[in-house]
Amino acid sequence: MPSGNGLLDLKIAVICASNMNRSMEAHSFLSKRGFNVMSFGTNDKVKLPGQSIDKPNCYEFGVTYDEIYKDLVAKDHNLYPFLTIFSV
Repeated sequence: MPSGNGLLDLKIAVICASNMNRSMEAHSFLSKRGFNVMSFGTNDKVKLPGQSIDKPNCYEFGVTYDEIYKDLVAKDHNLYPFLTIFSV
């Protein structure tokens, strides 16, 4: 936990190919403990699993999680049990 030992000045970058899932959980965890955290993706789009491995759902960076959620629910709510990732 940040204290007077300089950790408050530490800046942390959390990096993931699509800036989702575990990297966002890590961002949330560290941020809630007072760390200065920024998240980055290395791909050109956010990619989530689709109906098949060769048909992912792709979204531009900057699209809100709410927009992604609504799009996936509209496509097929039963196909996307991982929608709980949005609770992060």
